[in-house]
Amino acid sequence: MTVKIVTREEAAKADFVACVPYRAEEGLLLPNNVLARCCRCETRIQLRPDVPNGPRRICLPCALEEAELHGEEDT
Repeated sequence: MTVKIVTREEAAKADFVACVPYRAEEGLLLPNNVLARCCRCETRIQLRPDVPNGPRRICLPCALEEAELHGEEDT
């Protein structure tokens, strides 16, 4: 699997944005990250404040499962 870097305009049209799970004991990866919930499993996730509003937020483990379920090879 590969990760494709896209423009903000392309990112706004995506189905999902994959986010890192948030663990309170580890804190935020960057101090201005914001918290949300995974659209699939409801785990807490952290993302950058400038992530486009359109795509659903999904944690990395769920994103990998989605990719496997739908046969995504290029994400």
